[in-house]
Amino acid sequence: MAPLPTIHKKPLSESLKDLINQILVFFLTLVTYVSTMPRTITLEDAGLFQMVCNLGGISHPPGYPLFTLLCREMTVTSTVFNGNMISAIFASLALVVFYRVVLLLTTDRVTAFVAALSYGFSAVFWSQAIIIEVYSLAALLFMQAWWLALRFNEAPTWSRWAGLCFAVGLGMSNHWPLMVLSCSGVFIALMARWQYLLAAIKAPRFWLLSLTCFAAGLLPYLSLMMNPEPEIAVHGGVNSWSDFFRYVSRSSYSDQQETAGLVDKLRYMSWLSGETARQLGLITLPLVVIGLVSSCRHWRVTASLSVVLIFLATSFILLLLVGFDYSAFQRAIFWPYPLIAYSALAIWYAVGVRASMQAVAMVSRPLTISVGLLAVSIVLTSNYFRTDRSGAYLADAYARTVLKSLPPESILFANGDNHVGPIGYLNRVRGLRPDIELRNLNDFVFSNRLGSPLDSDELQSSRLSKFLEQTQRPVFATNSAFTPMTRFGLVTRLNKNGDSDVGINPELDVFLDYLLDLHEGDLLHNEHEKQFLFSLLEKFGEQYATLVNDFPHDNFNIASTSRFKRLQLTYQFRLEMLKSWLDQPAGSRSKAEILQLADEAKKVMPSYTLPKSEGILYSLYGRAYLLETPSYEAAIDYFEQSVNTMPARANPSVCLLLQSYEMLEQVEAIARLQNQFPEVSCN
Repeated sequence: MAPLPTIHKKPLSESLKDLINQILVFFLTLVTYVSTMPRTITLEDAGLFQMVCNLGGISHPPGYPLFTLLCREMTVTSTVFNGNMISAIFASLALVVFYRVVLLLTTDRVTAFVAALSYGFSAVFWSQAIIIEVYSLAALLFMQAWWLALRFNEAPTWSRWAGLCFAVGLGMSNHWPLMVLSCSGVFIALMARWQYLLAAIKAPRFWLLSLTCFAAGLLPYLSLMMNPEPEIAVHGGVNSWSDFFRYVSRSSYSDQQETAGLVDKLRYMSWLSGETARQLGLITLPLVVIGLVSSCRHWRVTASLSVVLIFLATSFILLLLVGFDYSAFQRAIFWPYPLIAYSALAIWYAVGVRASMQAVAMVSRPLTISVGLLAVSIVLTSNYFRTDRSGAYLADAYARTVLKSLPPESILFANGDNHVGPIGYLNRVRGLRPDIELRNLNDFVFSNRLGSPLDSDELQSSRLSKFLEQTQRPVFATNSAFTPMTRFGLVTRLNKNGDSDVGINPELDVFLDYLLDLHEGDLLHNEHEKQFLFSLLEKFGEQYATLVNDFPHDNFNIASTSRFKRLQLTYQFRLEMLKSWLDQPAGSRSKAEILQLADEAKKVMPSYTLPKSEGILYSLYGRAYLLETPSYEAAIDYFEQSVNTMPARANPSVCLLLQSYEMLEQVEAIARLQNQFPEVSCN
């Protein structure tokens, strides 16, 4: 692979200007990230990564070995700030390389500068730059591969090709799904030198060099096999080659959910279109369109097409590949996936700004720089209040409250990412309440597992029962894991020799005031935090509803407290009360009372309510219409809404709907429902 006859080098003064611009990009973004990053532990995978980086171990599949190796070296202190700073540094470095990418595409420094800062201040990129996550490193490695591909197009040398293969391998060692999809655009960019590549692939040296460099980039994956008993290991760690391939292939995860269908895809497409438009601020959208058109008209076809494909690959194309049901929780999971794709928006925006200035003959250098800075400021101000998480405290406050509320020498089973991460970080890394033995119900994450998490449910249940019988320590869980149990809102306690009941823990109850403040003031903007708040209020709603219905003469006079009066107004409490009323003996509550409570719950249902919870409400509506003088038509209407909202076999509305169809002898509807849920037995 011979180089081109000449490779023109920039004059020293030009290189110095580029260096200054890159330094500015790095420090301007880094200072912004530091000022807006959380100081306490957050949700997402923050707690898990903090534990892995501080204690060693393996993150969730595919393991992210390169990130783990790097963060282990970069972790100087156990503070949240140190962990978040790792992502911020990777993000700012990614923007420096992105500046160089745009400079190669446009040959204009102002355009490259505006694009780099606009991308750095875009909503998703900014949000991932300020928490400990793998996405900033994924962006850095992809930008390096993209830059090397463009350099190869300038002069196709063996060294540049080797560097490109190595960079792609490293990217695969960090987040291979995003790297694979994004590199489809890099492949298109390389087609500008298809003649050189066509000649090169005939030489054995090409394949030897390519595979060797690519394999070298994959070497971090071997680290997954080097620690058979890690302190932290999601899904039990890697102890064999079968475990290794299970981890790397992500086979233990499913992106295809039972309840997802075509309607969900269409709703996601609409949602993603809106999120895409808001990445740089809605006001910038016309300039993004102008930049897209301008790049398609004036750039080389392979260059403009590659940017388009980079945009589509991890956004709309990826959306077609996954099968998520449409809910606020799943939207929050998908939200950072298009992080690399949005770099295309920043390019088109910067090109649009430059093209608009040229169209009106605004080409003087001072004016060009001023307009460029204004363009960046628009993006910064559009996303600042949405992205600033310097005051994020919910996850940390929750974890501290739970740990401090437990009696000495307790055992706590933390289950679910939102509970394991924050509680695990404070307990295992920061040493809060070292007397507490923290465990995971399904033997995930922590090294003190009772056995393999891959064992059958029966075997795991048997091991757990034996452990609980033998221990003399108080046992708690963050969910309703045990029977009989006492509910305390945020946690439950195992009652070995008693019945299930409800208790009041003053420390946990005071925390409810904080949750209600967040809820009533609509103070949360992060989708994960909103979902977490919803689930925590569900726990308190269940606790207080049980107190009201099952222990009306309890000495604790909850009806007189302002806390209870506030909780009464929430959707979560009203839904729990509705469940309990419908489970009471016939005649305990009138049909009119039950329907009135259902209407009150529906009126205050949050926009981010999970489909499961919404489906339950419609199911309860349907059950209410079957009381006293049954109204089967109205019941069917609500049961159908429930099934459409949560089309899962476990939805009790499926059988209730079938029975209602049978009462009205709706033969076609019966057949349609049975075809939709052939495995459901309603005997």
